[in-house]
Amino acid sequence: MSSDQFTATIKGVEHTNQDDDHMNERVRGHIYGDTLGRFPDGQRILTARVVNQEGNIITTRSGHVYRLEYVDYDYDDEDHAA
Repeated sequence: MSSDQFTATIKGVEHTNQDDDHMNERVRGHIYGDTLGRFPDGQRILTARVVNQEGNIITTRSGHVYRLEYVDYDYDDEDHAA
């Protein structure tokens, strides 16, 4: 899928779900590049229910397609200092 097909990118992703079968899973994070102009860059959002996920691409019940960027908790600032 090309980047022009995404609704936006969500960074700092957290998945939420209400039950074990993930039927109510949603995604929380900070949105960037919203092509529909609904949210300013960096605003924290909670998506509609996720109906499909392929790798880091999700589709929500409302039909929006997001690219997810996860936080790398293993990143060591001292190893990557300029």
